[in-house]
Amino acid sequence: MPNIEINLRPAKVLAIVIAVIHLGAMVCVFSVFSIWLQVVLILLIGVNLYYVLWRYILLRSSKSIVKIWHKEDDVWYLMRRSGRLVEKQLRSSFVARFMIILNFKVPVILCEQGKLQNLRVYLKMRG
Repeated sequence: MPNIEINLRPAKVLAIVIAVIHLGAMVCVFSVFSIWLQVVLILLIGVNLYYVLWRYILLRSSKSIVKIWHKEDDVWYLMRRSGRLVEKQLRSSFVARFMIILNFKVPVILCEQGKLQNLRVYLKMRG
């Protein structure tokens, strides 16, 4: 197993996709519910959009994972923006052509195409 080291960067295209999905959910709220419930649901969707963008997509939160690396069989190291180093085991993963999602109890979303080939091959071999 080759050593894998990835520095995460904000995923701008994914930020746009997530924002469009949240805006679509806001539009759906308008057609079904009463005005007071619409206001509450739109505020909740907006707060969720802010949280998802801030922590997982733009990586601005102190709890955001900004670097991951793998050196041993089942041990992964995750560096938070705050500088805290966390040792985790990979629970599951999702591999697509345009993104990889790693689940360490906290999701890590990777969207860089060229730099992820070693990780993509390792995850497919792992099953």
